[in-house]
Amino acid sequence: MTITRAAHRTEVIPFRARDNTPLSLVHVTSPAEPTKGPVLLVHGSGVRAELFRPPIRTTIVDVLLEDGWDVWMLNWRASIDLEPLSWTLADAAVYDHPAAVEYVLRETGADTMKAVIHCQGSTSFTMSAVAGLLPQVDTIVSNAVSLHPV
Repeated sequence: MTITRAAHRTEVIPFRARDNTPLSLVHVTSPAEPTKGPVLLVHGSGVRAELFRPPIRTTIVDVLLEDGWDVWMLNWRASIDLEPLSWTLADAAVYDHPAAVEYVLRETGADTMKAVIHCQGSTSFTMSAVAGLLPQVDTIVSNAVSLHPV
């Protein structure tokens, strides 16, 4: 089955980071039940989770849904969909990403999950992973930059 944005069902879920900062998750499903576990998409700074669903024919979200994944997109503290605040990559690594992973796993009942991470979301998520804060994330695909941004 070919899945396009017209077939997406979207739920925006507010939740709190470990330091009580308001964040949100965008849970995207399709008419087909997922046959694989959850995957978290993490955007860079100064953009938003919808970065992964641009107005093009086929997006990464479409491909993941077609392949049977349960798709979750994170709006972390650097998102333009949230109220602006002063933050560091360490804040996101310690407070945002672990809280998002815990939320998705609790909601899905899965023991592990995958992540596709981009730009400064990739840097902060990788910081969190190497600090041992994301043991339930067993596969990470890092795009544009990762732990060492030089």
